[in-house]
Amino acid sequence: MKKKLLVIICILATVIAIFGYFNKKEEVPKEAVKKPVIKQEENEEIKEVEKEVVVKKEDDKKEIIDSKEIKKPDNESIKKAAKPVEEEAEEIEVTEGTIVQKYTKQFANLKSEFNGKLATLLGEAKGEYNALSDEDKMSEKFSLGLKYLKKGKALEKECDGRFYGVLDEMKKELEENEYSLDSAGTAKAEYKKQKSERRKALMKKALGK
Repeated sequence: MKKKLLVIICILATVIAIFGYFNKKEEVPKEAVKKPVIKQEENEEIKEVEKEVVVKKEDDKKEIIDSKEIKKPDNESIKKAAKPVEEEAEEIEVTEGTIVQKYTKQFANLKSEFNGKLATLLGEAKGEYNALSDEDKMSEKFSLGLKYLKKGKALEKECDGRFYGVLDEMKKELEENEYSLDSAGTAKAEYKKQKSERRKALMKKALGK
């Protein structure tokens, strides 16, 4: 009987030992489970950071490239804008006709300006004369005439100075381009003729003819 009990006890101890062994093997410590998960999360975070760094570097490179590409067209556009101006300047040929036309326009503007000044001067003289009494008109007529004759001479002198200044510029430009000065001589002769005719007309008007 004792032998049977010993055998049963031994068998039970063996079964308990085997069962306990398998239970230990199947249990996984909590720390052992958690640690790999933490490492995996850390690895994923590191990878995400690395990706962001790479993307940022690529964006920075793109910005640098874009900025260079933006600057280049500016320089090219300036050169392109300058070329048409240079080409246009080269295309404009200076001829004797263009020079004469240029200064003829200046002479016409000068004539218009001084005709206006002369008309203003004559208007002042007439107004001052009409403001006099009948008695004063007889006595002041001569002095009034001298006064405005002096003003007229000053105006003529101013006009002569302006005209001959423009004429000298015309001569200079003709000479620089190796053209004849005949057109400048013609302009001078025409100016003297017009001035003489204008003086005669004013004298007739003053004398009541």
